[in-house]
Amino acid sequence: MMKKVTAVILALLMAVLFFGCGTKSDGDLGKRTTVDKSNGYSIIQEVLPFEYSEDKKAFDENTQLDGFKTSEENPGNPAKTKSTALEIAKQEVTDSFDTVKFSYDRTRGIWKVTFILAATNNDDGSPKTDEKTVKTVYVDEDGYAVAAVK
Repeated sequence: MMKKVTAVILALLMAVLFFGCGTKSDGDLGKRTTVDKSNGYSIIQEVLPFEYSEDKKAFDENTQLDGFKTSEENPGNPAKTKSTALEIAKQEVTDSFDTVKFSYDRTRGIWKVTFILAATNNDDGSPKTDEKTVKTVYVDEDGYAVAAVK
């Protein structure tokens, strides 16, 4: 009887350890999509994956790669969360915007913060689908901007 109880306890313990070690927590990379209007603009909570190396292939002569308020020599706080990445990226945006979307490259540790301005609203006040990207700022998780595309 004692051997059976011990075997069951060990099996339960192994199951708990197996499920506890399985995947890395997404933390700030939740799949929910909500909108926060408390700051005067909408923040899309869902963080989509992207590959910085793929985006970098599309960079052209209009892409800003230096001259940022935060740089490798003058970093801000580490950008481990959306809110910190947003604060760093907002320093590089001078035009008005009403929506912010996030993407994150886990391999490189780079946030893609996209500032959007909805062109017009529907009769009910909701934004139409015709929107324009004001600026996209790429923020390294060490706390500085690495690129900006207008």
